[in-house]
Amino acid sequence: MRASALLVLSLLLGGCAASWPEQASLNPQVGQQPAGLYQGQSLSLQAQDKRLASQVITIKFDGEPVVKVPNQVAPAELLRQKLEQGFAQQGLSQGGMDSPEMTLIINALEAQVTKPGLLYKTRTQLQIKLELRHNGLYLGKSFGKNSTEDSASRPDVPGIEKTLNQQLSTLLDQVLVDQEIRSFIKG
Repeated sequence: MRASALLVLSLLLGGCAASWPEQASLNPQVGQQPAGLYQGQSLSLQAQDKRLASQVITIKFDGEPVVKVPNQVAPAELLRQKLEQGFAQQGLSQGGMDSPEMTLIINALEAQVTKPGLLYKTRTQLQIKLELRHNGLYLGKSFGKNSTEDSASRPDVPGIEKTLNQQLSTLLDQVLVDQEIRSFIKG
């Protein structure tokens, strides 16, 4: 009787453990862009993900298996699409025979949740690099954002996604207003 009661109790407690989603749903937004910055100009835009692993969220709690949550859409493709939308609002068309080439490189994009003591700690790290090439000229620019948040309650994935989306939106907007990038594209 006692063994069966312990079995039922362990099953109940096991069922209470937090379950994490299999995929995150990042979707940063690009702010409204001024129209007409580029007239009759085009840009060839590619993206690469140079991270060692594909997850955007990692959860590491002592005594529990590590949970790695990838994004539904590959982050490189997602950020390329968002930048493309922002540049299109500014008047840039995509492609073209003699257009400048821009490569967006993701070096870091992850939120890591741990519980080193009494508090849960969520650390985010975002690092992207842009490489622009045209007619033998080169421009490299790096953009990054890091944050740490402590919480007494266990963070949930929608909250982590919200933080990552806000930070990614900020980075994309920084790229779109960068004067060196604008000057390089205009030639």
